[in-house]
Amino acid sequence: MCVSVELVSRMSRVLFAVIFLLFGSAYSLSLATSLRKAAVTSLATLTLGMNAANAITLSGVVLIPDGVPAPTGSDRALYVTVKPDIGVINAQILNIKVPPIMTKRIPASLLSFPYTYTIDEVKDATEEAAASKSRWEKGDVPLIVSVRYDNDGVAATRSPEDLVGKGESSFISGDEWSKADVQLSDRGIGGKLVTGKIF
Repeated sequence: MCVSVELVSRMSRVLFAVIFLLFGSAYSLSLATSLRKAAVTSLATLTLGMNAANAITLSGVVLIPDGVPAPTGSDRALYVTVKPDIGVINAQILNIKVPPIMTKRIPASLLSFPYTYTIDEVKDATEEAAASKSRWEKGDVPLIVSVRYDNDGVAATRSPEDLVGKGESSFISGDEWSKADVQLSDRGIGGKLVTGKIF
């Protein structure tokens, strides 16, 4: 009986040691994983902070001249879109399309004209922005700000009642760009013809 008790005691100690080692290893692994996740999170936060610190922010005033009828649709909204300027030859003659790098929608409830807008690389960047970043991140080319006061508030549709306009922002220094004011006008005969209504 004494031998059995001794054997049981030894087995208990061995079992305890094994459990301790397993628990300790699991805890160490969990701790290492937690520390690794924390490091990754901190690095991501730091990177986001750096990006935010160097991010491009554009601003300007959107004007509707006297006598130009503004859209009256109940869901109307203002769309602000930013693209790098690739030049008249590429854009008009060669018809090269460049995806927007920033875009923003402002509902009518927040609008009062003249309207001061801001649009920035962190909050308003598109998925395509990174692919064309080498064209604009150093300020080598101006940025074109296109504004559309959309009658039905749906970006994919075009209406004869929409107002449109463009402005240009040029690099100054550091992260500073010139203001891009935009004066809106109707689409004109050509634009109204494309949207299906001339008169």
